[in-house]
Amino acid sequence: MIAVLLFGISLILALVAQNDFLVNYENFISLLLYVLVPWTAVNLVDYYFVQHGNYAVDDFFRADGGRYGRVNWVAIASYVLGIIVQVPFIVTTLYTGPVGSALHGVDLSWIVGLVVVTPVYYVGAKWFRSARVQVDRAAGLRELPQVRAGPVDLVAAGDLAGVRVREDVDGQLSLRAEPQARAAVPWPGTSPDR
Repeated sequence: MIAVLLFGISLILALVAQNDFLVNYENFISLLLYVLVPWTAVNLVDYYFVQHGNYAVDDFFRADGGRYGRVNWVAIASYVLGIIVQVPFIVTTLYTGPVGSALHGVDLSWIVGLVVVTPVYYVGAKWFRSARVQVDRAAGLRELPQVRAGPVDLVAAGDLAGVRVREDVDGQLSLRAEPQARAAVPWPGTSPDR
């Protein structure tokens, strides 16, 4: 029933917009550009410059968000800011911003969104680290995050034979399994002497 309803709505929209299809399609593609550029900037900066590709994927699925928290307010604020700063530069048939009009129809909004969001998110993510779990260096490493090392989970510090704890330039700790440590861990259901 839902599929029939969606088909009907799509058919009506297509029939109504058929005379200006290319204009409407261009507006749709532009709208996607305006919302996806800030999102892409946040994701790329987070991956390459903030987290350096080191994510605790299991924490994404925890109810409390794990070391990342439930909501990354810096990312959301940067994203919304990115959309807002693009508005004066937008050039479409539905809306043309004052700067886009002054530039005689040249749409630079995506460049502005990218250039503004990239440093804002980077500085914000570095400055507001409250969304991540901070290791209390005075207390030491009593509890370490759960890490996948081959077929078994390493949870407690006593289980970390052959695993190196490394602190990166941002002060985050990461666990790296030495190659011999992975080879020494038996597969579940097998004996260690096999």
